[in-house]
Amino acid sequence: GLGIHFFLITVVHLLMGWQLAIWVAALAISGTIVLGLESPEGFGINMLVSVLIPLLTNYCVWLAHDRSKSTHPFSFIFLVAFLGAAASVITSGLMMTLILWSQSIYSFEQITNEFWVFIPLIAAPEATINGMLISILIFNHPEWVRLFDQNRYLSKHS
Repeated sequence: GLGIHFFLITVVHLLMGWQLAIWVAALAISGTIVLGLESPEGFGINMLVSVLIPLLTNYCVWLAHDRSKSTHPFSFIFLVAFLGAAASVITSGLMMTLILWSQSIYSFEQITNEFWVFIPLIAAPEATINGMLISILIFNHPEWVRLFDQNRYLSKHS
């Protein structure tokens, strides 16, 4: 259905890399099934919309930033963590819209009126939470953030 929740997949991706993030997210979704919060039939669609699409988006944002050769730590925090998280919510919403509309589960008008009005309301806090968590980690324990290159971002600014 038209459920909306925080992903925090950006933080998991930046901390662990995309491979381990998939396993961690699969475990989390399995936990919601065991607790009865989700049905087992929804595992595949939840993995696609809440994990794989956001991870692919985050990976593309990180890769584009990595290729930019920017060396300021704020660029990593703002562009990769903050904007990457917001972009993941939007791409996830687009995929969910495509699935729900193409399968005639909801009309496009209903999706637009009852789902898309919440996307900006969830994208902003998602971006803020992910940005704050990565900021805290980078400035306290940069070695924990696997995709953060300390030599690139911190050696010139120390």
